[in-house]
Amino acid sequence: MELSAICLEEDSSTNNWLTTLARIGYVARALLYFVIGYFSILTLFHNSRTLGKNEALTTILYQPFGRFILLLTAIGLLFYSTWRLTQALRDTDGHGSDLKGLIVRGSLLVSAFVHVSLGIRALQISLFEKTSSDGGWVGWILRQPAGEWVIGFFGIILFVIGIFHIRKGYREDYLKYFTERPSDFFQFYCKVGLISKGVSFGIIGYLTLQVALRDRAGEKQGLQVALNFIGDLNYGWLLVSFMGAGLFSFGIYSALESVYRRIEVN
Repeated sequence: MELSAICLEEDSSTNNWLTTLARIGYVARALLYFVIGYFSILTLFHNSRTLGKNEALTTILYQPFGRFILLLTAIGLLFYSTWRLTQALRDTDGHGSDLKGLIVRGSLLVSAFVHVSLGIRALQISLFEKTSSDGGWVGWILRQPAGEWVIGFFGIILFVIGIFHIRKGYREDYLKYFTERPSDFFQFYCKVGLISKGVSFGIIGYLTLQVALRDRAGEKQGLQVALNFIGDLNYGWLLVSFMGAGLFSFGIYSALESVYRRIEVN
């Protein structure tokens, strides 16, 4: 009995600290997408440049109390990556081990990698103001043996993740992970945010695949490149603004997850 009580207490303690990590992480992700979405929306009013995730972190640095806010954001992103890794390895949402489940859990691993990279980047910017970039991880991988195959596979994965985001938003599948149903007002932003994130992932996946096929190791990929790709289309400035509103909505969705997301470790 005593051993069972100790185990239950340890499980409860693990759930408590993981819940705290995850909720802080969702807040950090929300802040990131608020900044990206805001500057993308500005293109509707004047010729403002779009921001990617790294650029959004740099923008935070130069705001009032920016270094302190960015440091907290870095910690939050590292917390969030820990939660994503736990979701993937412990299958906390019950996706299973079939093909679909493995794809979803694989996407969670990718998310963990991306956000730990962002967290480290945010720490570098906040502590050392290191804002320059050498082409990023895509260029580094392409310079390795069979690097173009790795990047090509990663591009396909991103494209599939985009499809899953669109499906998740359209079918409102996100609601089954909420402890309670948000109001219709907030559900609208959840749907728009997830679909917009899915579209952006699809474009990033397509562009990443193009990089692999053409072996352009010096080119960077990411959200900013996807927004610039949209901006180069006819009426691209308008499309970028709409996409910015969608990514801002994804920030609202992330903020709601920090409150309503069901977080359990069985």
